[in-house]
Amino acid sequence: MNETQRKILIATAGVVALMVIFPPYIVENYRAVTIMAGYGFLFDLPSYAMQSGSSIPASVNVKTLLVQIFGAVVVGGLAFLSAKR
Repeated sequence: MNETQRKILIATAGVVALMVIFPPYIVENYRAVTIMAGYGFLFDLPSYAMQSGSSIPASVNVKTLLVQIFGAVVVGGLAFLSAKR
């Protein structure tokens, strides 16, 4: 492994770590209709305040997160392989 490959590996790991720390979230009502979506800190996901005073907590959108991680790993892997001398 050369120096460029090492940097690519570290950058890819950093990107994946940030994806896990700030995952995509989704807020769905009782009918499974998406009310709100976005990205947020893993330990402080927002909640949606309803007009009745109750709130619906957000949950991590695992499917989207896995697709994002897969894409980052594929791009990082291709960059890693292309940096061979």
